[in-house]
Amino acid sequence: APLRSSDRRKLKQRVIATYNISPEIGDVLVPEGLMSWSEVRFCSLISPYQVAYLSPDGDPLRFSIEKGADELIPTVYTLWKKYHLLPCITTPAAVIPVLMGGADLMIPGVVQVLSSQTMVPPQLVAIAQYNKDFPTTHGPPLAVGHLAVDLGSLKARGKGKAVHVLHSWKDCLFNVGSKVDHPEVLVEIREVGKSNEGAETDHLVQPSHPAPPFSKEGECHLDPCDDVALTRTEVSMILCDAVLQAIRSTVKSLPTASFPIPVGTFYSSF
Repeated sequence: APLRSSDRRKLKQRVIATYNISPEIGDVLVPEGLMSWSEVRFCSLISPYQVAYLSPDGDPLRFSIEKGADELIPTVYTLWKKYHLLPCITTPAAVIPVLMGGADLMIPGVVQVLSSQTMVPPQLVAIAQYNKDFPTTHGPPLAVGHLAVDLGSLKARGKGKAVHVLHSWKDCLFNVGSKVDHPEVLVEIREVGKSNEGAETDHLVQPSHPAPPFSKEGECHLDPCDDVALTRTEVSMILCDAVLQAIRSTVKSLPTASFPIPVGTFYSSF
């Protein structure tokens, strides 16, 4: 149902106070014509009953885990309107489909995190894709959840959960809306120091061994090698070495009944 003007103003002031944003940004995040969607059952790993606020176009902008809950959690639709609304943790692209499947973000999957005194569990954080080629940037937020451990545990690169994921791109709540693809943008990570407006920024914590690059589709790949021109003799020598290596390492352990092995099977399997 459409939200009353007085309720919309209260919600807007609440969002402005919570995130310390300007009234103009508040109008963007809490637009005119906002609709409430309460006591609706939809797919969730947390609770079957939730309350959501929808834009005039039908995109869910915020939701709560339980009826009457004080915390209103922004969806990725909202985070795409204000990329720095929540502190952001980055993860390799191969992890994103796992999160979309309902998994939580584990500590080994964290690549970057902004070090801030205010980032304490169970604070809301966004999760975005790590960008190896431009490490001072990251992709748009693709998931949101509660921070599960303190920054010391993240820096220590231990085991366990880093973020309890509540919502992600392409989950059931996302699919209530327009189901648009995520923005093709690189979001700048603020470095240590002060921004142009004089606001303090956060420390950027990265592991000593950055993750390899990942494609947009979430497939891991290594940096492409330069083209190398080989002669026929060199190709034959490489193939011969590969065959001998296969025989010495794996084929010799096969039972006698496995022989003879067709050439096609040998090349495809070993």
